Amino acid sequence: MTENQHSNPYEIAMRVLKLEKSRNRWRWVAVVAFVLFLLTVSALEATPAKRPAKFIAQVHVSGMITDTLHQQDVLERIRTNDNAKALLVYVDSPGGTMVGGVSLHRMLREISQSKPVVIVMGTVAASAGYMVASAGDYVIANEGTLTGSVGVLMPLMDATGLAGKVGVRSDEIVSGDLKAVTSPLYTRSASDRAYLQDTVMQMQKVFLDLVNAQRDLTPETVQLISDGRIITGTKAKELNLVDALGDRRTAKQWLADTHELDVATPIIEFDLVEKQSLVKELLQGVDSYFFGSQFMNKFVNGTPQHAIMAVQY
Repeated sequence: MTENQHSNPYEIAMRVLKLEKSRNRWRWVAVVAFVLFLLTVSALEATPAKRPAKFIAQVHVSGMITDTLHQQDVLERIRTNDNAKALLVYVDSPGGTMVGGVSLHRMLREISQSKPVVIVMGTVAASAGYMVASAGDYVIANEGTLTGSVGVLMPLMDATGLAGKVGVRSDEIVSGDLKAVTSPLYTRSASDRAYLQDTVMQMQKVFLDLVNAQRDLTPETVQLISDGRIITGTKAKELNLVDALGDRRTAKQWLADTHELDVATPIIEFDLVEKQSLVKELLQGVDSYFFGSQFMNKFVNGTPQHAIMAVQY
């Protein structure tokens, strides 16, 4: 008979229990090692990189322009950093929200009170993208940059026809006559449209005032761009919407010529988009790939919870 045949059920159970305890012990060793690794990574992330005594700060404004607290904090740090001798803003955006554009424009103008702000346009810097770009002390476009589109768009939809075909009708209860004028199931009257048009024109005036305060445009140019047209970088230079045609090298040369900042001055990138920390990304990756959500949930909510909480910030 084999050894297993001589073993009684109690001995087999004890062997299984010892094996399971051994597995659990090594599992916790791995978990502790992983937590220590996360703490190390977190400490490295929290350690500020050593910056040169003098540098040019650079930010990218791309995609949909909105207003965020992180964005405000980053620009405020640049404004108050005495080692940042200038700000270079690379704009590649088709536009965004009115509040986002106005907020960025004003923050860049505040920075310009203590250090030069130079703008470099990318493929497109239109609508709110141009509003932001116009805040620069010196604005540079590529010949092929699409810019302009000075104007305000209020996107609305009229779905009353479709709703009628499928047997749906609006039965809204509102607190005021104008509360539902933007609803897709509301039939807008002439007075409703006049009200919305007036709102859009008020925002358009804010847009034009911001641009004209910086660019000192002629009345003819203001009239020309007020219809929301897109123009090329070359045309923008002719209309005084930008100061020069070029790229980042042109921007650095302008800083050297007008603010005595050597072209070799290092550029330090500041991210206006808040990114998830590496620690959180690692936790999510381990959760889904190695352990499975059930194990990680037990780990986070169990005894060593304080260890995880210490690195989640």
